Amino acid sequence: MTGFPHRAAAGAQRGVALPAFSRFSPARRRPDLDLLEGRCRTWLVNALREAHRDEPAGFERFLDRRTGLWTLLACASARPDRVEPVCHWIDVLFDLDDLFAHAGPRRVRGLGLPDRPAVIRGRTPTTDAPHVRAPASLRQRFTAEMHPALWSRSSGR
Repeated sequence: MTGFPHRAAAGAQRGVALPAFSRFSPARRRPDLDLLEGRCRTWLVNALREAHRDEPAGFERFLDRRTGLWTLLACASARPDRVEPVCHWIDVLFDLDDLFAHAGPRRVRGLGLPDRPAVIRGRTPTTDAPHVRAPASLRQRFTAEMHPALWSRSSGR
């Protein structure tokens, strides 16, 4: 247990014990981290650059945030073929979040968001947009090796 100062009555100090976080693994660095991060970035550029053609500098700023790095570090022992699509999925969601926060309503409509539920369920989307195509290809990749019940639970269906 570790302690930190806790202010008690009349300014006295006493220690408060916190439990050790035993369920968290010790930090590990992947030996292939730089390679995988580069591949994830390349995938992201190929998948979503078209969606940012009106503001390429904003997309570069997004890429510089290195959103896939956390997933690669958090899943340090995961096989590359398993962790890369997870990085891609999370990166697409981060990018959508940024677009929602900073883009105008017309721009948001052009992202094809109404088609996202269809993509998750495996139906053909009506919009051909990068933020529809990328999750559709990732869904195919995930479901090719995943039990249908697991996909259903993972996708919120």
